[in-house]
Amino acid sequence: MTAAIVSFLAGFFLQGMSALACDFRVPLIDFENPTEYSADGSFVGAGIDAFHNQDSVDRDDGMWRGLPVIDIGSGRIGQRLERVFLCPFVRREYLLFTDCNSGEAIMVLGTLPPPELLGQFPDPELAELIRAIEYLQPPHGPIALSRVSEVSDVLALASAEDFRVVTDFDEFMAIWPRRSRFDPLHGCSIYYPELLEVEQ
Repeated sequence: MTAAIVSFLAGFFLQGMSALACDFRVPLIDFENPTEYSADGSFVGAGIDAFHNQDSVDRDDGMWRGLPVIDIGSGRIGQRLERVFLCPFVRREYLLFTDCNSGEAIMVLGTLPPPELLGQFPDPELAELIRAIEYLQPPHGPIALSRVSEVSDVLALASAEDFRVVTDFDEFMAIWPRRSRFDPLHGCSIYYPELLEVEQ
């Protein structure tokens, strides 16, 4: 894997704080404006209004954002997507892998830290709030993305580990306002626009 991909999957630093003190709700959001993309493929403002007064950690509502798109090579791109919570220690990350050659994409929900890493958390309960994509990939997980990876390969590896996956994005975002959806092929227009023309 290249240094860029490794950087893309880098972890984060957690300060000591009780997980019980966290607010597990998602922020109140105005979805009147459409999803806003930047030149690097990152985006903000996607999602659907949440039930603000309920615990929504394990649902798919609320605000979504995407970090900059990473070019893996040979028509493949990757991106980290995140759901936004009021609690800074709640992490719901999704690995978006897109094959611009075929126009196929897959999104895999991150997973819990492996047991050998639990000691790095000042509060053991913090680990229970994390679903991070860095634990999906080597050296912790089986999903190693490369310039020859296929969506079917990622699906097989994720399914074998019982990771949650999304391949039908129209269905996944069916109840989201159209202006507030994200396009899993958007990064192709940045790195492989010629492949999008072929697809069309």
